[in-house]
Amino acid sequence: MLVVLARIDDISVYRAIESLSKTDSPLKKWAVIALQQSRMLIQSTLMDTPGIFISTGLGGQNGMLRYFCVFLYRNPGTLLEFQHQIICNEITVALKPYKGILEQIDFFEDYCTLHLLFPLNADLKSIFEKTIDECNLYGNFLQRNMIITNVKKLSEEEIKSILQKKK
Repeated sequence: MLVVLARIDDISVYRAIESLSKTDSPLKKWAVIALQQSRMLIQSTLMDTPGIFISTGLGGQNGMLRYFCVFLYRNPGTLLEFQHQIICNEITVALKPYKGILEQIDFFEDYCTLHLLFPLNADLKSIFEKTIDECNLYGNFLQRNMIITNVKKLSEEEIKSILQKKK
């Protein structure tokens, strides 16, 4: 119902959503999102220019979006310590020109996961492809395929399910 209400270009509807967003109810989080959508609609109508609303399940910080990324190993198993270090070094170098941030990196059997912050205008595909190419100069141990999302952090089961479907 909040999604439907948020699409109505009416200040009284906006105020109703606003009051719901200030209550301590189970719908509060949804009301906040609906309020943002309603605000964008009203602003766009009043200013006669379309607004932009970016929604991401992982959030962001200081004009950057948070991404969850999975690098896949070329061979099944775990990587060696020096390969861990290569990935860390190369992703840090790739992030630097964009003032991006590597928040976390975890190594598993068959893949590693990264939590990153990137500016909205960063070309993720080319950045990650270049990073993988640089890593592979030291032993060709990463696949060129990868998983990138800003919707949510994938669980080990979800990652393994995606990998099974690819096979």
